Amino acid sequence: MTQDAVWFRQGKRHAGRDAIERALGARSNTLFVRHAITNLFELDAAETAASDDVLREHDPEWRPGQQASRVFSYYLTGYTCDDGTPREAPCDGGHLHKLSWVRTRLVQRDERWLIAEKYMLAQFIFHGV
Repeated sequence: MTQDAVWFRQGKRHAGRDAIERALGARSNTLFVRHAITNLFELDAAETAASDDVLREHDPEWRPGQQASRVFSYYLTGYTCDDGTPREAPCDGGHLHKLSWVRTRLVQRDERWLIAEKYMLAQFIFHGV
């Protein structure tokens, strides 16, 4: 991620790598999570502009990226397990947690592609399924 990356997750905006690391650090240290990504594709300029409107609805601070970038859209399915004990795969007793639409913008810096923004918008939330 870039130093000034934005990550919008669980309805909250986290701006800057330090804020993102704090958000991740606040999770349970026994939480076991796995993700499955589907329907991944790169957005063209018109699709990016259309998805910009969606992001504006969820994040009043959202601003379009200024640097040349590549923008991707995909669905992210999350599976979780947390019974208070440290876990490794396979996790018995986990559950389907959430299906989110994700839009990620990558920028190229020093010949590396880095995440500049990641927006995760829940589409379905499952409760212990």
